[in-house]
Amino acid sequence: MARYSMTNKNNEEGDFFVDMRCIGCNTCVRLAPNTFKLKNELSFIQKQPDNKKDLHDATLAILSCPVFSIGMK
Repeated sequence: MARYSMTNKNNEEGDFFVDMRCIGCNTCVRLAPNTFKLKNELSFIQKQPDNKKDLHDATLAILSCPVFSIGMK
């Protein structure tokens, strides 16, 4: 389970977040490129989902993260 107390400081503020346990596998970026970005081998929220498709893709990324470092407040 993702921990908000360990959030990546690069995340855009909002409901979705990536914590610092990210392993940089790039799965979330491939599944939801409008929401996630990879920088210095860590993913972060570049833009909070603001439409139905982006919300669906970001939710799929949460479910697909191998280390459970993506969460929602």
